[in-house]
Amino acid sequence: MSTLYDYFAMCWRYGTVTETQLQNAVVKGYISQEEYEAIIAL
Repeated sequence: MSTLYDYFAMCWRYGTVTETQLQNAVVKGYISQEEYEAIIAL
């Protein structure tokens, strides 16, 4: 699990991050594609 996974998951739950921003986090290597998919499913 990435160091920033919990941070991005919390932001997603509170609506402070968009799908585009999460996808950018994947591109930049902050989270993995699998973690992205898990966050979107929350």
